[in-house]
Amino acid sequence: MTKSDLSTMTQEELHKKEKGLKILIAFFIPITLLLFFFVLKDFFTGKETNWSMLTIAIVLWQGL
Repeated sequence: MTKSDLSTMTQEELHKKEKGLKILIAFFIPITLLLFFFVLKDFFTGKETNWSMLTIAIVLWQGL
């Protein structure tokens, strides 16, 4: 959003956007960390790398 869009919003609208952002962050960070954990665990134990899980984890990380 641009600065002018934010300045025209009411306090209620800003609080709704902030709450939505916090929920998204609280949802995506644990999922991303868990995916990286399992990918790294497989890597360090010498198992075959699950490329689909690694790709999803990277895309989730970039989305943050």
